[in-house]
Amino acid sequence: MSLNTIYKDESFFDESQDLVKIYPNPVKDDLNILGSIENDLIIIDVIIYNTLGAVVYEKSFKSLERFKKLDLSNLISGTYIIEIKTLIENDVENKKIYKFIKK
Repeated sequence: MSLNTIYKDESFFDESQDLVKIYPNPVKDDLNILGSIENDLIIIDVIIYNTLGAVVYEKSFKSLERFKKLDLSNLISGTYIIEIKTLIENDVENKKIYKFIKK
């Protein structure tokens, strides 16, 4: 017998095997980053760039959590690129890039 359990915060991981999700988009103050539970994934670095390519936010994480909340209330309204570096199973580094809008 197989039991398929979807936790409330897991519901938007889909068939495309996304390792990381960011939400909400657009963001007002806090941006949430959630790593997939199926891949033993740890978020280690986050860098946010403005549309000119300048770094406007950078943070490294020491804790072994797969959920991070970023306070972006100090960013002005606009479009940004976020680069998320992860570690999978304490061995494989992965980098994903997303676009988000700050209200």
